[in-house]
Amino acid sequence: MAKILKHWRDAATVIVAARNAKSLNNFDYRLLTIRRHGKSNFMPNTYVFPGGTVDKADFANEWLDLFAENGLKTALNSIINIAGNRPPLFRTQRDSKVPNEVGLRICAIRETFEESGVLLVTRSEERRVGKECRSRWSPYH
Repeated sequence: MAKILKHWRDAATVIVAARNAKSLNNFDYRLLTIRRHGKSNFMPNTYVFPGGTVDKADFANEWLDLFAENGLKTALNSIINIAGNRPPLFRTQRDSKVPNEVGLRICAIRETFEESGVLLVTRSEERRVGKECRSRWSPYH
């Protein structure tokens, strides 16, 4: 089934919304969009949400080690263990142990940072990534 549906390139995007603090309306949001370059092959001069195609690093097995080292295994399970029918995109098997639900989120976060400079993370002193862990990622830089 995956071969039949493989007429697209796997990609992910993020919609970054910020409530307009000056507005009296609770439903007034500002959205982050980026204007694509005029010479871009895909949708030139178009305003889009940040995102892009999946990279090999988004599904690197080292992500699972990083999540485990930082106590995020429970959070991962809440993303992965969803009951019911799943879209083909999430059921497709890859050569990676990283589930599609996780790898696509990593892709969206990475692409948002690459395209806009906005890094979607939280600051937490107890979850520092050590020097030894960063060195594992050097092949992907």
